[in-house]
Amino acid sequence: MSIEIFTLGGYEEVGRNMTAVKVGHQIVILDIGFSMEKVYMLEDATSLFGEHELASREVIPDDTPIKDLRNKVSAIVASHGHLDHIGAIPIVAPKYNAPVLGTPFTTELVKEELKERKEKLKKITAMNAGEVLEIGDISIEFIHITHSIPQTIFTAIHTDEGVIFYGSDFKFDNFQVLSKRPDYKRIKELGNEGVKCLITESVRADEYRKTPSETVAKELLRNTLLETMNEDRGIIITSFSSHIERLNSIVEASRELNRDLIFVGRSLGKYVKVAERVGIRKFPDIEVASKPKSIRRVLSEASRDKGDYILVVTGSQGEPTSVLSKLVNNTYDYKLEGGDEVIFSCNTIPNPGNIENRKNLEHKISAHGARVFQDVHVSGHAAREDHRDLINMLKPDHIIPCHAFSEKLNAYWNLANDINKEYKEDKYKLGETVHLSKDGARIVI
Repeated sequence: MSIEIFTLGGYEEVGRNMTAVKVGHQIVILDIGFSMEKVYMLEDATSLFGEHELASREVIPDDTPIKDLRNKVSAIVASHGHLDHIGAIPIVAPKYNAPVLGTPFTTELVKEELKERKEKLKKITAMNAGEVLEIGDISIEFIHITHSIPQTIFTAIHTDEGVIFYGSDFKFDNFQVLSKRPDYKRIKELGNEGVKCLITESVRADEYRKTPSETVAKELLRNTLLETMNEDRGIIITSFSSHIERLNSIVEASRELNRDLIFVGRSLGKYVKVAERVGIRKFPDIEVASKPKSIRRVLSEASRDKGDYILVVTGSQGEPTSVLSKLVNNTYDYKLEGGDEVIFSCNTIPNPGNIENRKNLEHKISAHGARVFQDVHVSGHAAREDHRDLINMLKPDHIIPCHAFSEKLNAYWNLANDINKEYKEDKYKLGETVHLSKDGARIVI
């Protein structure tokens, strides 16, 4: 029995992830995400467009290659809650008669996205890491892994031909506060049982290192806050709103300062609310201002005594409608001035639009005389040596790198070739067992 893998999105860019795995008469869809760069360009206007136009604008994946196979879709798996993996579920998934599967945190975020777009799905099923769901002739297993958002999972699709292993996104972090260590034991067991194909992200596959733990980010934050502070000046921190572990690190790092911490922005309010709802982390002593009126109020109050506050705001990628961009453009009473500190506890998503937006934002901040601190951060994505460890644990017959531009996909082939040399074998061959795909392509293994 052949297995067909349709690489529908995320194989020529970072984001817009969607993969379909066909086993016999069943299909499992893995993620349906936004191109975040294109979403930012539309400035929250995605609701004005239908599915066809959003696909033609390359905002969402184009699932035309499986158009005639829609009745074979048995499940849609959401690997984690980032919008480049779940953002297009409310737009694309309703036409499939299939449940959406995810962890409790991820499924709650899917429900939030559905609510914002005024869409409904017939069935959303929450599963915990370690659970297995049998659907027809296959079974779907969730394996715990760490990333920059809670309750991320690896997905193992068990078939008669072996396991199809979906590894997007991840890092190997043994020291997160809100998450236990990755389930190395189960990953190794699956490798011994037989992995037919590994489909995995490649965002940092060209970086010759292992990705550091979140504990490093916490110490970077602590050092930046304690060593650079002007007592009467403003401190503004921006990060990814979904990075609950990072928000926890910010809380921990700021405890030595006699300042009130406030989370400011719509998406921060959304992710914090969901994290509290599912019991990941509560923030009882932190004010969260997420609606326009409350945002204006807290920023007006903070502007009068900047030295009394640390503001955590949305806008880490330079999004035009974010709180930080509006601050920089003097929309609020809180005005940036010389000596204020703006800390980017994040990297820039490696898309041209994001890079340009962030560059322009930092230039405007500096023009106000404020200090800019870049990359007080560690990545949530595995680097080259983490990927080597994953391959060595799983020993897959085939490898399909995803979630990156072509140079990163090529870096994955270089890694696989190095593993050939390490073990003095010729297991991984470009075009035969290592597949560098394109959006809309089909691979038969």
